[in-house]
Order: sequence, then structure tokens, then C-alpha cells
Amino acid sequence: METIQEPVSNVLKILGEPKAAPDGWRWTNHLVFQEVGEGILAFNTLTRELALLSPEEFGSPDECLELQERWFRVPASTDDKSSADLVRLVLESLHQRPEHVTTYHVFTTMDCNARCFYCYEKGRARPTMSVETAHKTADYIVRHCGGNKVHLAWFGGEPLYNAQVIDLICNDLVERGIGYESSMISNGFLFDEKLIKRAAELWRLRQIQITLDGAEGVYNAVKRYVDAGEKSPYQVVLANIRGLLDAGVRVMVRLNVSKTNCKNLLTLVDDLKTHFAGSELLTVYCAVMHEFEGIGIVPMEDEATRELFANIRLLDQRLEAVGLLKRRRLKNKLPMSQCMADSGSSLTVLPDGHLGLCEHYSEDNFVGSIDSDELDGAVVQSFRERFEPMPRCADCFEYPTCIRLKKCPATAVCMPETIVLAKANIQANMLSIYNSKKSKMGA
Repeated sequence: METIQEPVSNVLKILGEPKAAPDGWRWTNHLVFQEVGEGILAFNTLTRELALLSPEEFGSPDECLELQERWFRVPASTDDKSSADLVRLVLESLHQRPEHVTTYHVFTTMDCNARCFYCYEKGRARPTMSVETAHKTADYIVRHCGGNKVHLAWFGGEPLYNAQVIDLICNDLVERGIGYESSMISNGFLFDEKLIKRAAELWRLRQIQITLDGAEGVYNAVKRYVDAGEKSPYQVVLANIRGLLDAGVRVMVRLNVSKTNCKNLLTLVDDLKTHFAGSELLTVYCAVMHEFEGIGIVPMEDEATRELFANIRLLDQRLEAVGLLKRRRLKNKLPMSQCMADSGSSLTVLPDGHLGLCEHYSEDNFVGSIDSDELDGAVVQSFRERFEPMPRCADCFEYPTCIRLKKCPATAVCMPETIVLAKANIQANMLSIYNSKKSKMGA
């Protein structure tokens, strides 16, 4: 047994020494396996250990005591879910939420130059942040960041529709001696050479997410830009992506995958390869394009769901083959929160100065205002409430890392297809880490 990624020492301490197994031993449910040339990779989602097992160890695991000591093998009567619950309980009791808020998701405006049919903000009010509110936002950040460096995430609507408030907030922080860097979610259409330079230098933009819904014809039809003129928005956005990359900004291209656009997205992948192959700062990834109905998600029929996730796997394979999908490392610790909403270190700042905890809630569920230093503890706590486990959680490999928040529609439903996709992604990441280690050892 060769360790590729070390386990979390605290988790092993909480689990303790292996107990007696009068009924024999079995593999824990928290394992993901992946065959490789030298044997079998095994990743324990609870301890976070990645190990390479020889064919003999995998075939006769009871003869390898280390598998029992490291919780790959457990007594047959073990309740894996209870073991994970114990680890979570202890780690969360020891976890200290941050004293200061250091991440601010600033909505510069709720207005947008695109008219995407699937936008979850469709039908909502479209206020824009004023100059006065921008200055107050900077004041609030200074009061609550504890002098620490902050991360500013520009959001909307389309944040570039009101770029002047980004300038104001950044200039105020510079004058007050607060360090910062920023990211953005944008459609990318309103950039030009001058604005890209300002973004890289004044805004200290380090990363931007830009969504592409298809190749040129489909993209232009979906976005329906109100200010496109005679230009092809698709070509404008591709040119702006190149400009951002050249300026040192990391670009994450999100492909919205629906029930009908997979074939067109394969054409898009070929186009992206032509334009950006070899760029170290570009990452492309797939995301499910749910059908939204307000804040809720309209569930798809089973057959359509299976087809959708099969298409995502096909796209992932194509992206990886052309070098546009960069695999993530397997996290070496268990998450204590699901996202920004329950992290305790992040706030959203709405255009009118209201404060929230989630980008999807822009008209209600506010926790405070930039005019006050107090937050509504009851609303904060409501964003941390979790769904109770389901029967399928008992033997799910993802259970140790799965946090399902009641206010998050994306986690309300657990679909078998998402579990299959998650397993495939973990296996791909396992292979990536293993191959990287092999390459370093060979070098």
C-alpha cells in the first residue's frame, strides 16, 4: 500500500484504533476506486487519503493490516454514516468561524445587456448602485475586514454595466490602505482594451467567469444583447477573452449544458481549442442549465436527466482531450461549510446597500445593511440550516463531504446522475494526482 495523498490526521484521531471484527472486514462505503496500470487507486472521502493498492492487496485485503488501520477496511457491522457524523460533529465543534468578513460579492447593478431566457434573475427589479452607495460600501468593508486583505467579487446583472462604482470602491480602498484583489462573473461583452487594462491594474482582477451557451449562432441567439449593433457578440467575447488572458487574468469559461445543446457545444469546444489551446490561464468547465422558476428548480424527467448528464460526461472527455479542462486536486480536508452562504466570511452587497449571504437572493432574506454594523442573527442562522440525511446517504461515498442547505435549491434534490458524475470527476482527479506523482518521480 503506497500513500499518494496523506490522510487528515485529526480524522484518524477521531476515528481511533480499529475495533474488533467478529463478523469480518469489508471496504468502507466512503471509498472510490480507480484501476491503473500498477494496481488500484483507492480514495477515502472521509479521511481524504489516496492510496495505491497492489493487485494482491486489493484481491486479498484482509492480509494488509494497514488497510484496517487507515480505515479503508472496517468491521462488517460498522455504521459508516455514524462514523462520518462523529467526525463532522467533532471537527465542527473545533471549527472557529472567521472573526472578520473578508469576501464581498458586490452587485454593481441588477441590469444586464443580455436577455438570456434561462436567467434566474428574470422578472426581478433592476436597480443600479449609486456613487453614494459605492463609497458607503467601501466604508463598510474598511470597518469590517479587520485590516485584512479582502476579496471583491463583482456581480450583477452585468457588473460592467456600472463599472464606475468598481473604480470608486477600489480607489477608496487604496486610499484607506486596505489590500484587495478581485474576481468577476460577467458575460464579457463590454470589455475593450482600455477597460481590460483598468481591470488588471486598478481592480486587480485575478479571475473572471464568462459563460458561453454554444458556438456563434447559438450563442448570439441565446444572449440577445441589447447593444450589439452590427458586431457578432460571440466574436467580441472571444477577442475579450484573449485580451484578458494576455493581461494575466485567469478566465474560467462556463459551458451551460441543456437537454438540447450538447452537439453544438462540441463544435464550440473545437472553436475554443483553435483560439486558446495551450493557454495556462484558461479553464473550461460544464454546468447543468437547470430550468428555473423563480428561485426553485423545475425538475426534469428521468430520461432527459440521464441524457443531460451523459452529455456532460461526453463534453468533459472532449475538453480534457484537447487540454481545456484542468482537473482539480482532491481537497485534503473536510469542508466545514457548503458555500459563501454558510461560511461566515462572506457577504453580498446589493445595489441599494442591503447585505445578504447568497447571490441567488437579491430581493429578500437580507441580513443587514451597509448603514449598520449589526447583522440579523436569525437570518444568518437560517442560511446554515441543513436538510436531514436521506436513506441513500447511509452507503453513499459522498456523504462525508455532502452539505445540503435548506435555502439552496441546487441541493434540494439528490439525483443519481449527479452522484455518477461526481464519482467520475473524483476518479479523474485521482488519476491526475497519481500521474503527476509518477511524472515527478520519473523526472
